[in-house]
Amino acid sequence: MWNNCIQLHAEQSKGCTPRFSVANERKIGLAWQQSLHSVNCQFKSGMYKLYDEVPTGGCGKTPATTNVALQIVLQDSAISNTKVCYLLTSVNVPPPSRRGMQKTENKVASVSAQHTVDDLKQKRDKIREINSLRGQEHNAPISTSAQMSCITVHH
Repeated sequence: MWNNCIQLHAEQSKGCTPRFSVANERKIGLAWQQSLHSVNCQFKSGMYKLYDEVPTGGCGKTPATTNVALQIVLQDSAISNTKVCYLLTSVNVPPPSRRGMQKTENKVASVSAQHTVDDLKQKRDKIREINSLRGQEHNAPISTSAQMSCITVHH
C-alpha cells in the first residue's frame, strides 16, 4: 500500500513531498481496509485491503482469511463467537460484529460439512475397492470401530 501510494503521489503531485496520513479505514471482521491522503496536497488514495481473501468461486464479497481462519478454529474449540468477542475486547482489539461472525460461521460450517461428506464417501469407496480385491461382494458390510468418551448418552 505505502509503496503504491508513494508512486501514485509522485506521478500525480509532482514537486510535492509526500507526508501521508490515514484518510479512511474500514473494519471487516478482524481485517481492515485503509486509504491514505497527503497532508501537503490534495492526493487521496483508493481503499487498500490489508488482508488476503479466500476465493469462494461465487458472487459477492470474498471473506478475509483471518475471519475464515477464526471460524475454522472455533469449530474445534469449546468457546463461542460471544466469548471470542469478550476475549478480543479484553485485550483492546476491536471485535468483529456478531452478525458478521455468524454469517462467516454458517458458510464455513456448510463447506466443512460438505468436505466431510465427500471425504467419507472417498473412504467408503476405497474400502469397497479393497474388499473387492479380497474377494468380498461389492455391497458387503463395512466393519467399523468407534470409541465414545462421554458420561451420558441421550437416546
